[in-house]
Amino acid sequence: MEAKVLQGVVAIGETRQADGAEVSMLSLERYDDGFILHYRLLTDEPAPRPPVGPPHMPLVPTLLLNVKDDLGNEYRGGPGGWGGSDRQWRGEARLTPPLAEEASRLEVRVEEIQWLSHSPSQRSRVQPGPWVFDVRLR
Repeated sequence: MEAKVLQGVVAIGETRQADGAEVSMLSLERYDDGFILHYRLLTDEPAPRPPVGPPHMPLVPTLLLNVKDDLGNEYRGGPGGWGGSDRQWRGEARLTPPLAEEASRLEVRVEEIQWLSHSPSQRSRVQPGPWVFDVRLR
């Protein structure tokens, strides 16, 4: 997804808590080739640290999302940019295909948070959810 032609922004501003983590869906940007969800993550405990490697390198959270609209369409994608500290992270998820024009609602389910080392294939911890958001598109 290139996200070149912005078609609109939907404010979400909702927060859910589960298993010591607070997930906030901030906004949704619609593009001609997909959409971007912006989120914030707050945790009760500092980000886990890998068992080996530099002690200053916390594990990075990745949200495992299931997204579908009220018409039954499913959307897929993965993480975009992110940043944060030991307890607070901000990030984005880039999803495709573009949102259906007729859709009026979107269910965003954060199934789990995967705390990853700096090697994407090494999964060191899973924080179960779900955190569920009902997003109005109109």
